[in-house]
Amino acid sequence: MDETSKNDTRDEKRHGVSARKLAAIGAGLLLLLHLALVGNAMRIVRAERAGAAALERCWQLQWCLAGVTAAALVLWCGALFVLLLDPLGRCAERVRRSEELPADRGLAEFRRLAYAYNGLLRRRQAAETVLHRQNRTDALTGLSNRLAFETYVAELAAEQPHTPVTVFSLDVNGLKETNDREGHVSGDALLRNCAACIVAAFGDNGVDRRCFRFGGDEFAAFWVGVPVSEVAGTIERFEREQAERSVSVSVGYAHTEDLSGTTVTALYEEADKHMYDNKAEFHRQQAQEVLDWLKLLN
Repeated sequence: MDETSKNDTRDEKRHGVSARKLAAIGAGLLLLLHLALVGNAMRIVRAERAGAAALERCWQLQWCLAGVTAAALVLWCGALFVLLLDPLGRCAERVRRSEELPADRGLAEFRRLAYAYNGLLRRRQAAETVLHRQNRTDALTGLSNRLAFETYVAELAAEQPHTPVTVFSLDVNGLKETNDREGHVSGDALLRNCAACIVAAFGDNGVDRRCFRFGGDEFAAFWVGVPVSEVAGTIERFEREQAERSVSVSVGYAHTEDLSGTTVTALYEEADKHMYDNKAEFHRQQAQEVLDWLKLLN
């Protein structure tokens, strides 16, 4: 048991009124009143021999005791309603909405139940937060995954339809060759290195600049409200990052000043086309380098 739970338990024991105490108090009070009624009934029997005046006083007392008994019973039922039945009704609605239960009032048994339920609810919410994050995060690179991208795009199209948007399509060069030549551990290291390179160049602040890994060697970057004039400088910075990290990533982009005039899917397809043009140029340069090397050998 952690310190918070110990403090909650001490507070509960110090201030809680248990159902057993409430039942014992009510039963004791009703028993005393019942004994008083029985005793007065015996006095009535004796008063019948003493005269009419004594008999009338005994009957008055009997009715008074009966009224007090009825009032005590009503008060006891009222306390039961306030301390147990009404909180249960209110808490049923809170449970339906997955909200914490008030654990600072009511019967001790109910407070123990509230403490236990609130602890379970907090643990469940923490687990759901972790699962939600894992469900939208690429385990290898730590970037948001395709599901996160699709959710983000849908929210953006609904909430900010007239905002400028830039979509970058990125594809790692040489991943298959690295996997075949050096193994998948080296391939995973290459992907992590490329992800760091992409984040360093395009930014990933979770607001107006986001980076995603779709799977395999495919990545994407997404800008919202960022001027298109920043693209050229970013591409140059990206090329420097690649040179420093000894990686190669093909990139293409598409931009719109008003998202309502197109779709993110159309923008991504356009950016993807430019990326493949860039990749074709990369392979052409590689082939030319091989030819130049062969010429030198000859």
